Amino acid sequence: MDKLSELLWYRQPAANWDEALPVGNGRIGGMIFGRPTDELIQLNEDSIWSGGFRYRNNPKAYDNLEKIRTAIKEGRTTDAENICCDAFYGTNEQQRHYQLLGDLHIWQGGADNYSDYTRYLDLTTGICSTQWVSDGVIYNRDVFVSKPDEVMVIRFTASEKGKIGFCSVIDGRDDYYDKNEAYDDSTLLFTVSDGIPYAAAVSVSAKGGTARTDANRIIVDGADEAVITIACQTSYRTADYVKKAIGQAKTALRKGAEKLSARHTKDYSALYERCAISLCDNSEGGAELPTDERLHKIKEGGRDNKLVEMYFNFSRYLMIAGSREGTLPLNL
Repeated sequence: MDKLSELLWYRQPAANWDEALPVGNGRIGGMIFGRPTDELIQLNEDSIWSGGFRYRNNPKAYDNLEKIRTAIKEGRTTDAENICCDAFYGTNEQQRHYQLLGDLHIWQGGADNYSDYTRYLDLTTGICSTQWVSDGVIYNRDVFVSKPDEVMVIRFTASEKGKIGFCSVIDGRDDYYDKNEAYDDSTLLFTVSDGIPYAAAVSVSAKGGTARTDANRIIVDGADEAVITIACQTSYRTADYVKKAIGQAKTALRKGAEKLSARHTKDYSALYERCAISLCDNSEGGAELPTDERLHKIKEGGRDNKLVEMYFNFSRYLMIAGSREGTLPLNL
């Protein structure tokens, strides 16, 4: 891995959405804030909109096309613009809106008075990690979204056994949800029927300690390691979206973190490694600086060709994470 051009990393958690790190498999996406004590992952699914198909084509458009061309040829640009405004705009100004799946909150123990904090996105693997030290214990969270298994995976590890403990819930849709409850002792079910109906299933397992659901919460205590899988399905793709989401979350969880990670990395790398760019290194010590500090130096007039490489690589990463075969077009 080339830290100069294939690793976005920071010394502090994201202060807002723009600073969060993105993960995705073309259909499911998430923005990772990297907070040790109160992690926030904002979740998306590409077909969650405020409603179904709405026909907005203006029936006057074709009949006025030649009039616009003629006005432009004659230099009457204002007339052309006025005709365009009348005949080419959608028949209803209000189009459907893309909507958030929900917010996943994780309140984790072992993060008081933390130090040696790092969060990073490895562009070679598509895995986002957050690491910190508290009371001599090294804590780590890895997040990725698998295309082969169609789930988001969150893996919790620590340098000492029995140190993983957290509470997690999903919300973020205010009152626009139907169910937000335990489906069974290892899975939460979150359903929404407003707009495009959908279901999200959040499953958990742990090695050592305990992992369980309680009302609308996941609770892990005293574990050596823990894994959360999140699946989402909508009525846009299947009528049985609730059953399918639950099945995908549970099936993935049974495979375990190592296998899920290996399947994800193999799938992602096959696309990412098809292309590469190499520029001469004039980074002026960039390897020792986090990405935001390198960007600041550029704004101040510095040079960093390897940051340009990273910009290129990051754009490819976003295309892979944001749109795949069979998904809807890339959007935010």
